[in-house]
Amino acid sequence: MYKEHSSFLPVPDDTIIWRFMDFSQFYKMLEDKSLFFSVPSEFNDPWEAHIPRILGPSEGVPMASSEINELAALVTQEAREDLGVNCWHINNFQSEAFWRIYGNRAIGIQSTFQRLKASFRDYLQHNVYIGKVEYIDYDSTRINIDNFFNGILRKRKSFEHERELRAVIWQKEFIAGAGSPHLFESKKGQNVSVNLSSLIERVYVNPFGSDWFLDVVRQACFRHGLSSECERSNLLSPPSL
Repeated sequence: MYKEHSSFLPVPDDTIIWRFMDFSQFYKMLEDKSLFFSVPSEFNDPWEAHIPRILGPSEGVPMASSEINELAALVTQEAREDLGVNCWHINNFQSEAFWRIYGNRAIGIQSTFQRLKASFRDYLQHNVYIGKVEYIDYDSTRINIDNFFNGILRKRKSFEHERELRAVIWQKEFIAGAGSPHLFESKKGQNVSVNLSSLIERVYVNPFGSDWFLDVVRQACFRHGLSSECERSNLLSPPSL
């Protein structure tokens, strides 16, 4: 279930968030009633969860520079293999760029921070932490290694356009009352069960796609009991006068 954590910077509950995907990913989400949390080593950015080597010693822990670098490398490696991440885009409006990236059969899910938190209420295998990503200059900004999550919550300035909100789980975390840690079901990550009705406010299909595709998506939602509104993106509609 969702749990607050001091390293994760939350956003207001009514913040609008988006997740864009192709239709096959959307259909699998409906079938599994889950969101897939990928390990960072599967992401396109090879520097995901990376902690720059320029950082100084953690507060109150005097260490030689070589020791710091070795520890930073170890923390980075463990984070890339042991964390699961599900990414969302923070924006009050749809993103034309994301529609283009995912193609004519793209799906856009609109939700809010509050809905995302509530959707994990019945999931008990891992704690789910959620916070926005901070975009930094890796050549001049220090990332402390006193917390395991710090690396996954920072990215380079070049990715600032993503405006990312991240939900994160840790497969080796001990959860009170759950016994031993629940290791991920595959090396690529973990399916996390969610309440899709709580999560999804609206479903949009790509504004550049065909009319029949909208019908297919609506039928898929109906078959899987999803009552959220499903419509074509209005990105190409004329501006209001």
